[in-house]
Amino acid sequence: MSNEGWRNLQGTLGGSARESTNHRNGDGDGDGGEAMLRGMRASAAKSMPHAGQPILSFTSGSLSEEYELGEKLGEGHFGSTYRCRHRKTGEEFAVKQMSKTRLLMLGTPLAEVKREVGILYHLAGHPHIVQVQAAFEDSKSVAIVMELCQGGELYDRIIAKGHYSECDAARLISTMVSVVDYCHTMNVVHRDLKPENFLFANGSDDAPLKTIDFGLSLFFTPGEPISAGLAGSPLYLAPEMVRTNGCHYGPEVDVWSAGVILYMLLCGYCPFPTDLPTMDELFCAIMYDEIDYESDPWPLISDDAKEVVQGMLDRNPTTRWTAKQVLEHPWVSEVGVAPDTPMDPTVVTRIKRYAAMTHIRKLASQVVAQHLTEEEILGMREIFNQIDMDQSGSLSLDEMRRGLQKMGAKMNEGELRELYSAMDINDSDSISVNEFFAATLGLNRMIKEENLHQAFQYFDKDGSGFITRDELSQVCEEFGIGPENVEEMMQEVDVNKDDCIDYNEFVTMMHRHSIPDHIKSSSIGKDKLALLKVQSSLEKVRRSPTI
Repeated sequence: MSNEGWRNLQGTLGGSARESTNHRNGDGDGDGGEAMLRGMRASAAKSMPHAGQPILSFTSGSLSEEYELGEKLGEGHFGSTYRCRHRKTGEEFAVKQMSKTRLLMLGTPLAEVKREVGILYHLAGHPHIVQVQAAFEDSKSVAIVMELCQGGELYDRIIAKGHYSECDAARLISTMVSVVDYCHTMNVVHRDLKPENFLFANGSDDAPLKTIDFGLSLFFTPGEPISAGLAGSPLYLAPEMVRTNGCHYGPEVDVWSAGVILYMLLCGYCPFPTDLPTMDELFCAIMYDEIDYESDPWPLISDDAKEVVQGMLDRNPTTRWTAKQVLEHPWVSEVGVAPDTPMDPTVVTRIKRYAAMTHIRKLASQVVAQHLTEEEILGMREIFNQIDMDQSGSLSLDEMRRGLQKMGAKMNEGELRELYSAMDINDSDSISVNEFFAATLGLNRMIKEENLHQAFQYFDKDGSGFITRDELSQVCEEFGIGPENVEEMMQEVDVNKDDCIDYNEFVTMMHRHSIPDHIKSSSIGKDKLALLKVQSSLEKVRRSPTI
């Protein structure tokens, strides 16, 4: 499916196009779902104030006088988010700056910004909702200073871990649903719950989870239906919102969205197809498709966990569990009941995928891994440290054996040694941190455009725009790889046979399917082969633009 199609399918929907720092707008056409959204945009654009008109009824003074802006943390369609430091206390925060002009140009009533700020203040005090520190406004922009969360998104950890253990999934869903319950008791419906909108306060395993992005949130009156239109991210929309075109639903939609997240936490993939060509087909799947509780790893998941998921994903909003019912279920309230065992050896799946790669793809993966930020490899570093029993900074064969067994991997000694050898690209009889990161790199990181560009520049030593044999040999030497593989690498990638590798040839090679004929279900196992599809499916959902 095209990138544009994914923008249409996966964007955040709403009466206006609200931003998060990871999103940008996209437009859809071609089916009823997109047509409906265009109509909502048109109605939302009516009666909008001019950019200079004040939005907030209060401000906290001058942003520049009270805070010193630091590095940019993200870029959104309406503005940017920066790290900032309070000039008097030295305390660090995040500040989200939104341009009034850009908001109006994109059809966003400025009153919605005021509502978002108001809801953040209204919900202040809950330990798992990002705290607003201050709000500022001038003639050009609105700035919201908020708690700084540095542990990354829940989505990133799902990708890093594959599946969560039931115990960890129960802890996380308990936190998320406690936020839902709190919002509902405060007469607020979030309407955009998804893994990307939950951040960890820091990088530790037990870091507090924080809910962010209340841009689509609404105040509601208990007992009265909400008729504010479709809002949220398509994969997480509740069936009653889809069925009524956003004209008749209630706060129960948040429980459904949280149920989709719990489903993903337990099995590692979405309950609905992520490769449908149109939004209408996705909407039909949400309303009518039978949800799969039979495929791997569901036979290994406890009945209690399934009961919670099924209660949250009840298509009838009147019988769907409330947030309080979820919190009262023993699987959630008595977290110790949930089995503390990982359900899916995703790391093993990635290593097997890496082992099947050609020499040039392995080398390129090493280069990509070497240039990732600490945040991008946070999950894999945690796993590496768990396997590295002697904390030597490298993994022995015995440590790999014990670590993979602990993850639930089942393989014979010959297969283990084969994988270990494939990871050890410099034949040092140990696995370095970078070799481990390269072998366990998620597909979304490996083929991310900026990562590919940076890797190509690393190979292209003289900046000519081409990788020569000598440059390839130099990189091989830097990573401790013998020169005997250089000719094979050139032959594989140099499609036009001009004795050098251009950027298009490099990108094509990195996107090439990496599972050869000899690694089929007979050697990987049916469940592990399916996991390759699962990871690919998950990574398609990544950071979809706002519609």
